[in-house]
Amino acid sequence: MSVDRRLTFYAWADTNEKHPFDRLAAAAAVQGLSNGEVVLDHGEDELTAVEIVAVGRANSPTKLLLHALHGPSSRPSEYGPGVGTRTIQIGKDRYTAFTGHVSIWADKIAAVDMHANCPGFGRLSAYLRRRGDQKVVFRPLFAQETAERLKDLEGIRGVDFAIHEPAKIVQARKRGMLRSLLPSRKFPSIHVTAGMSRREPRDAYFEPEVEEELFGLADSAEQFFDRLIIRGLSKTKKTPTGKKKSVEVNLLSERLHVAASLEHDPENPSLPIRDLTFSQLDRARRQLDRDGKLAAAAEARIALDQAE
Repeated sequence: MSVDRRLTFYAWADTNEKHPFDRLAAAAAVQGLSNGEVVLDHGEDELTAVEIVAVGRANSPTKLLLHALHGPSSRPSEYGPGVGTRTIQIGKDRYTAFTGHVSIWADKIAAVDMHANCPGFGRLSAYLRRRGDQKVVFRPLFAQETAERLKDLEGIRGVDFAIHEPAKIVQARKRGMLRSLLPSRKFPSIHVTAGMSRREPRDAYFEPEVEEELFGLADSAEQFFDRLIIRGLSKTKKTPTGKKKSVEVNLLSERLHVAASLEHDPENPSLPIRDLTFSQLDRARRQLDRDGKLAAAAEARIALDQAE
């Protein structure tokens, strides 16, 4: 039995040039936390924990497990015939969790075994700031062609997004995300397609504040969305009739990644074997380095940031 994962790559960056991110110091600080300090409560039943697998060295990555924990009001339900559903009952100081395996390298690259319920890097940034006394931001890497399409977007004319996890919907509403596009009525699952009508001029776009928010969400899309596609018009390319060419970018599926099928952990079948997963992250990194795709994606990320 295997577990399918997308080994997805990010670039990390300092948020303060005077105090650059020190991954080794952050890992050592987290490793030294007491049991009572490990779980970080972000508020409104959003909880995070980090386990350090390897602090790392100058020439080896920091390896950690990133856990999105479910507090009492957001735990999944259990079901029994004739009994119905109820919140899963577990012991004190125990949590249900979604887990990601994360590697952070010294050369400002990071990777995670992405899956549908994988915790986002925004959680990790917040955790390292609060528990590791280190500030860092993680930015998704896109294949060079995808990054060029993003940079070439003149404006956004349409968006297609879906959120299937109730907990993600709660977090999106809590942050006031896409308030103009989220339905006011509460649903356990949301799929929204919005765009300019055919009656609108072809060069009509979403309001600047909505566009800005959508582009900003690209960095943390996996934390809140199960699907996020934006559509617009090209700045430079035209159709055979001379009109601006349409552009579509999937901000989740078009990230730089290597698909992997990993052997499941016999003691925890929903997760892949831990050490094997980190080995596969290393292997994927070497593959992308060899192909030149990682360097190209990192350069494209810099160009994207400069264009913002």
